[in-house]
Amino acid sequence: DRSGGTISIDEELARRMQRMRDRHDLTHDWMRMAALKGVLVDGAGATVYNWFAEFNVTKKEVDFVLGTAGTDILAKCNEVVAHIEDNLQGETATGIGALVSPTFFNKLVGHAKVKELYLNYAAAEAIMNPQTDDGGFGIRPRRFAFGNITFMEHRGNVTTVSAAGVRTSTPFISSACVRPRKPGRPVSASKRMRPTAKRSALAPSSSP
Repeated sequence: DRSGGTISIDEELARRMQRMRDRHDLTHDWMRMAALKGVLVDGAGATVYNWFAEFNVTKKEVDFVLGTAGTDILAKCNEVVAHIEDNLQGETATGIGALVSPTFFNKLVGHAKVKELYLNYAAAEAIMNPQTDDGGFGIRPRRFAFGNITFMEHRGNVTTVSAAGVRTSTPFISSACVRPRKPGRPVSASKRMRPTAKRSALAPSSSP
């Protein structure tokens, strides 16, 4: 009975099944993001798998120092790209994409050495690609190609429950991190990780 009305058993079953599918999809996305991060945590925040440890991989971090106006952002991008290219291990890449938080994206495009380039890029992008991928609501995830990296804003979040039962909205990507990826390959960095040799993965970050 809903608002004084009634629904059939089939309607209620369909509603519950859809809710389960939605939750499954969200869990699936959480797991895929964990593969990019290299660490899987459960809803309570406890580590389930640390693939850096499992595959004997040393995580490399690149601090973009976006809070400093004089930072050479292009040099930071070059460091990321060089690390990926040096660790392809015989594989090929058609491009480099980085999933970033809204905070990181705002700091990047607002940086003194990037802002003007982004404004020109955004204007050109709006003219060349006016279509949206949002179901008609006029909103598109922001992206910006700079230094041979396509930075893509990711606003996804999930509700997690701590061991004490506290519910928290947790972003898929923290405000300090970038998750690099090759298009079409849901891996943590630019290569497949194998346990046969010690290698390095990449996790750029931004200082406030």
